Amino acid sequence: ALPGAAQPEPDWWRSFGSEELSALIAAALESNPDVAIAAERIRQAEAQTRIAGASLFPALSFGAATSRRETRPDGGRWTASDASSAALNASYEIDLWGRNASALRSAGFSLRASRFDFETVRLTLLSAVASGYFQVLSLRGRLAIARANLAIAERVLKVVDARVRNGAASALDLARQQAAVLTLRAAIPPLELQER
Repeated sequence: ALPGAAQPEPDWWRSFGSEELSALIAAALESNPDVAIAAERIRQAEAQTRIAGASLFPALSFGAATSRRETRPDGGRWTASDASSAALNASYEIDLWGRNASALRSAGFSLRASRFDFETVRLTLLSAVASGYFQVLSLRGRLAIARANLAIAERVLKVVDARVRNGAASALDLARQQAAVLTLRAAIPPLELQER
């Protein structure tokens, strides 16, 4: 992390106290290919850093071999010869110009960049999931209000209908209330579709 840079808590979404949001974020982290790719890039950068660091130390190699040779001269007896060998090699490249040390520093910076990329991808994903979740909550609230308004308008329609039958209201009042009920009813399906 950069010095002085504001860092969100690793599990900042838990402060909202929503199990549904926590479950959505867990599912997103498990199944998002971008997060998996960014994590794999960190593993690759770590391997490159180890490889670059290995060039600063002596390289040792060991080899061993064994062989058996059997021969039979024309109609003669079989003769066998066994041979074994072992070799230990050590080599070290003197880093006069600093190429190996520079390669190690470069690999370290690439590793840091990969970690920052991973955190960026992760934070972008989590913020998108949280934002979508809060939009759904807003739509749920709007749907609840729309359904409550429809229920009230339908009750008012019954009252207006009764008043029209008793001569206390005009047919125009009934038509206006029926239009209001239809308008409120028509507003619900688009909200349900957005929620889905």
